[in-house]
Amino acid sequence: MSTKKLRIFALASVSVLVIAFAFVTIGFTSSAALATPSGNSNTSPIPPILREVYKVTAGEGDATAVNIRLSSDKNCEIIGTIKVGTIVAIRSTNSDTTECENADGQKITLYRLSEDGRGKKGRYIAANNLDKRNAGEAFNEKNQAQVSSSNGLNIRGEDCKLLNETDKSIPKTLPNGALVTLRDSNNVKTITCDIAVDRIPYTFEMVEVEFQYKKGKDNVAGTGYVAQENLKIPDNTGRKIFRIQ
Repeated sequence: MSTKKLRIFALASVSVLVIAFAFVTIGFTSSAALATPSGNSNTSPIPPILREVYKVTAGEGDATAVNIRLSSDKNCEIIGTIKVGTIVAIRSTNSDTTECENADGQKITLYRLSEDGRGKKGRYIAANNLDKRNAGEAFNEKNQAQVSSSNGLNIRGEDCKLLNETDKSIPKTLPNGALVTLRDSNNVKTITCDIAVDRIPYTFEMVEVEFQYKKGKDNVAGTGYVAQENLKIPDNTGRKIFRIQ
């Protein structure tokens, strides 16, 4: 074989080897990329914060207000007060409970307010100053409750969607001060709905009620679900700290 043919054969062999190596490299890189999770693979939606409804109490005393504290301060720094009788929403007591010590060295169990998803520091109330409120306890002996939300209170269906989305004659919200009635006082029906407030997901407890609204010139009765934390016994002087729909 001539020298010229040997050179051509050698070059061809080298080219084949380079191409083969390139395919192997690409295949290895692709496999590695598939086997290695990307930076976003661990990203998952933020789970909703469960809101549990409580009534502020004086504990064993006769105080008219109790303290709000900071969790980041082990000395239970007091940053404000809240009136006894106020209805508040607490983050799930299974996940957002902490302890600190008061001036007497006693340990205090604290529950965190739900609205603190917006801030870096949580605000807490002592557990012995809180009593869990069941949905039925928002109603009086006539099975009536009053809306306590200056922004109004959204009305939803059993699927948690706004009733107004499917029937525009039904108002989107009930106005502050409006009265609602339990459908069945012997069977207080509740559901939970995941609802975002200021892009923070919460799980609300909703109670089934009957409400009145105008349809043309007629007064019509409707049925839907509203957040029980935004209901109070009519003529109750208790107030809310926060305005949540």
